[in-house]
Amino acid sequence: MKIHTVKKGETIFSIAEKYTTSPEKIIEYNSIRNPNKLAVGNKLLIVIPTKTYTAKYGDTLEKIQNRFSVSLGDLYKKNPSLIGKNKLYPGQIITLKLDTPPYPMAFTNGYYTKECPKEKLMETLPYLNYITVCGAHTDCGTNLKIPIGTDKILKLARENDIIPILRIYDESDGCCSDEKYLNNISLAAKSTGFDHIMLTTYRHKDKMSDEYYEKYKALRDALRAQHIELFLEHDANNYLNGEKLCTGTVLHQKSHMENQLSFADEEERIFNEIAENSDTSKLFLELPSQVNVDGKCLDISEFNDLAFSSQSEIFSNDETLMSSFMYRPTQNSPHGNVTFENLDNIKARLDLVDRLGYMGVCFDIASVPVNYLVMFHCLFTNPCYKIMPR
Repeated sequence: MKIHTVKKGETIFSIAEKYTTSPEKIIEYNSIRNPNKLAVGNKLLIVIPTKTYTAKYGDTLEKIQNRFSVSLGDLYKKNPSLIGKNKLYPGQIITLKLDTPPYPMAFTNGYYTKECPKEKLMETLPYLNYITVCGAHTDCGTNLKIPIGTDKILKLARENDIIPILRIYDESDGCCSDEKYLNNISLAAKSTGFDHIMLTTYRHKDKMSDEYYEKYKALRDALRAQHIELFLEHDANNYLNGEKLCTGTVLHQKSHMENQLSFADEEERIFNEIAENSDTSKLFLELPSQVNVDGKCLDISEFNDLAFSSQSEIFSNDETLMSSFMYRPTQNSPHGNVTFENLDNIKARLDLVDRLGYMGVCFDIASVPVNYLVMFHCLFTNPCYKIMPR
């Protein structure tokens, strides 16, 4: 697996020839919409299969599964363009094997919202170990409101051996320890059919006080009495050692695009400090996949096309592991600078997951680029079980 930076004059075909792979695989692993429109400076994931099969007339996925003793899920992970497709065309290159992943087991946790396109959900599903369903909210454990369609996602997750987590936003002042609150939240959670919930309050805390710790401990115990496991969310820049209170914790981190420090002095330093004082085997690191530009969230997966249409070169900083380009949304609007985490940044985060023993990564399903998922699959051994350790 390599990361290639597109140079002026290069094409998909010349890049494929350089790495002795097929143009189709580069297009597939990077979700390239138009191979004739490569932005200079864009970074591409290059994955060279160790075993492939060229489809013939009459071939089906079932026939390939039986012939090569490979599961459908594994075919999907190595060939994301096959997801949702019923037919193969003669000459289609199917990846059967990749290099053995260098890192041991790690997990993925995808955030799902009702706005997520069905095609994107299905594309991401084979790579997931956990799916966090967003949109539920409550007030002190009463009046639990759940988005329409949550039951369908719950069913889909269980059919695909994925552990579903219901994310509940508490609109009250935060976690309470009184018996009424504990009964309300635990019974409400049980009524959803989920065995795992993520409680989110977004209350700012400078430290984990003894009182706050005891409140969450009481909530965890009340949920476990209903056979429900508790997850939490925290800001990685102000982490509170909450993993002692729950089954798993997601660490969100907002990038500081202005006056960005080097990756080593910012992201790596933060995650190293957390690892020194926490049980990292219960922590998920976030993989950023969106950037706010003029009040609008743009998907990183769109930036090659945006840079190309803006006739802009993408420039990368080897210290911050960030890339940037000048973006003009419309012909008459002024240029704006877009800065974002590039593939080198994502690779560095995944290296930290291995080196520091983090449980895995989390991401937004609707916006996560396919090359993030393929990169994770290339680096980490597939979990042989999907039970979250307590």
